[in-house]
Amino acid sequence: MGRQQALASAVRQATCLLRQSQSATLSEPVAEYGGRVSLLTGLSRTAWQTLPRSPAMYSRLPRQAQKLITSASQPGQLQKALGLQAEAFWQAHRRKFALAACALGAYFLWKTLFGVTSIFVNLSETMAETGFLALAVALVAFLYLYLRRKWGVNADTVYRNAMYQLNTNAGVLEVMGAPLAGSDVRAYVSSGGGLRLKGLLPRFRSRRLQMIFPLRGSDRRGLVSLEAKKLHGTYRFKLLAVDVPAAAGAEQRIFLEGDQQIYARGGVMGELRDPFLRALSLKEVHEEEDEMDDAAQEAEELQAERIREAELLSRKPKSMDEDGLGPLKMIVPWEDP
Repeated sequence: MGRQQALASAVRQATCLLRQSQSATLSEPVAEYGGRVSLLTGLSRTAWQTLPRSPAMYSRLPRQAQKLITSASQPGQLQKALGLQAEAFWQAHRRKFALAACALGAYFLWKTLFGVTSIFVNLSETMAETGFLALAVALVAFLYLYLRRKWGVNADTVYRNAMYQLNTNAGVLEVMGAPLAGSDVRAYVSSGGGLRLKGLLPRFRSRRLQMIFPLRGSDRRGLVSLEAKKLHGTYRFKLLAVDVPAAAGAEQRIFLEGDQQIYARGGVMGELRDPFLRALSLKEVHEEEDEMDDAAQEAEELQAERIREAELLSRKPKSMDEDGLGPLKMIVPWEDP
C-alpha cells in the first residue's frame, strides 16, 4: 500500500512539473528550467522503477506493456527495446508503407495537375482525368525508381567503379601488368539498410557491399577484396585491396583504399575467401572436363551419323548388277532376205 501511494505521489509531482515546464516563458532562467527537467526525469525513472515492484498494478497491465516496463526499468534498455520494435515493424510492413506512399503521392499529384490545368485550359473532364492520372502514376513510378537507385546498392556498379580505380592505379599496373581484366565469377554480400532509432528519431542505415573477385594482368593474377558504402547516393570505398601471389609463395597486398585493420575485420570476406579460392583453383579442371565432354559428345554424334548412313544403305533397293545377273539384252531373230 505504501508503494502504491509513493507511486501515485511521484506521478502527481511529475504531472505538475510537466505542466509548469510547458507554460514556462523564454525569460525564465535556464538553470531553473533545467533543474525542473532533471527533477522530472528523476521522478519518471522512479515511477518506472517502482511500477514493476507493485504486483497489484503490474499484474493488471498487458503482457507487452509488462515487457516494455521491465526493459525500461533497466538502464539503457528502453531505447534498445524501442529500436528493436521499430525495426521489426518496419521490416514487416515496409512494402505496405511504400505502396501507400506511392498511392497517396499519385492521388495528390493527379488532383493538383488536374486542378491547375483546368484553370487555364478547357478540356474534357474524362480525357483530362484519365490523362493526368496516367501522368501522375508515371511520375510517381519514376520517383520510386530514382529513390531506389539512389539508396540501393548495385553490385555491377560497384564492380565497374572498382575496375576503373584498379586500371588507373600505377602501383597495381606495375605489379600485375597492363591491361587488367576482371571476371564474371564474383562473390558479394549486401548488408545494412533498414530503419534505426537515434535517440527517438527514425533514421535509415547506409547500405554496404562486400565483394571478392579475381583479377588478371599480363604478368600476374590476384584477388580483389573490397567494401563499399552507399552514402547520400554515392559509393565510397572503405576498402579496396589486391592480393598478388609472390614468387616465394607469400602474398603481396596492395591497398588502394583502407588499411590492414579494415581488411582484417571483414568477417564475411574472410569466410568467403577460402571457398572462393577453391572454386577458382578448379577452373582449369572444369575446362578439361568441358573439353572431354565436348569430345565425347562429338564422338557420339559421329557414331549416330554412321548408324543412320548404314540404315539408309540397307533400305536402298539393289540393281541388277548388284544381283550378278548383268544387263538384260533383247534377242531379235535374224531373217535372211
